[in-house]
Formats: sequence, structure tokens, C-alpha cells
Amino acid sequence: MFLLILATAALAAYLFFSDRLPQQLKNKPASTAITAGALVLIWITFFAQGQQIGKLNKLADQVRYSHLVSEGKKLYAKKKLDEVAGISKQLIAADQGYGYFLRGIAELDKNSLDQAEADIQKALKLGMPKDEIPYAWLNLGNAAVRKKNHALARERFLEALKLEPDFQPARINLDAIEAWEGKKVVDKYVWGQQ
Repeated sequence: MFLLILATAALAAYLFFSDRLPQQLKNKPASTAITAGALVLIWITFFAQGQQIGKLNKLADQVRYSHLVSEGKKLYAKKKLDEVAGISKQLIAADQGYGYFLRGIAELDKNSLDQAEADIQKALKLGMPKDEIPYAWLNLGNAAVRKKNHALARERFLEALKLEPDFQPARINLDAIEAWEGKKVVDKYVWGQQ
């Protein structure tokens, strides 16, 4: 970074004081263009490296918090929602998308549909483990079904299937919507409703 600042300062000084340079240096437009081009390449390189470092830091955070993600999954499977809430708070405090996902699916279980959708959408925005993203879309679709918005539910189930074409939970729910809209009897347990 120091070299980038130094190169920028040198180029700025060259351009600012160019009227005071000896005549043989003033007639060198090609060297000025090359210097400017090199400086632009340096800036682009540093910007690209910064982007890569940001991605690596996000990946490192996901690895760092993977034990909480794993524990949250286990607790949710056992329907220990109070403990899931504690883990989701820790992940949310660390700005981890999966924390919002955990809280969102717990809210879905409580039938707090608007909060569930907001949390799951925030999880998708912040990022979460790739293999969990179809489940986020599945649960957003389930929330839409409970709100009786079948068109939105269909879109969300299809989004899950775009990510994972053999994702059976989304396929089953999509088929159930098709059956429901076809005025066929649909097993209410398809969406976990009792």
C-alpha cells in the first residue's frame, strides 16, 4: 500500500511540476502515458486483492463459526428452539447469515411469518453455507404457502430447484401447489401443518 501511495505521489509531482522539467523530459508524452497506465494497473491490482481478501475473510468467518452452525442444526432438529435462539444470537452478533436463517426457521415454527421471511431473506443477503441456500428458499416458500400466496411460493420453490435440481422437499411442495390449484385434495402435512 505504501508503494501505491508513493507511486501516486510521484506521478502527481511529475504532472504538477512538468512545466519546470528540462526540455528533453517535456517531450516524452509516451513515458507519461506509460506511467499513468502503470499506476492504473497498480490501483486495479490492489482493488482486486482487496476484494479477494474480503472474500477470504468471509470464508474464514464461516469456518470460524461452523461449530455454531452445526450445533444450531442439531438443536433445531431436536426442536430445542430456546437453545437455537441462543446460537442464532451469537451468529447474528458476528454478522453471520446463518444466524438469521436459524432465527427465521424458528420464527416459522412459531408461525411468525413476516419475521421469518425477513430473517431468512437477510440470511440470503449476508450469505450462508452453499448447501443450506436451497433450504432458505424452501422455507421462504413455506412461509408464502402459509400466507396463501401460492404464486410467490411457487417462485421460491423453483428458486430452490434452480440451485439444486434434485431437491425433493421443494419438488414435493411444488407438486402440492399444483395439485391444490388443480382443486385436488392435498395432504395438509406436506407443509408440516397439523
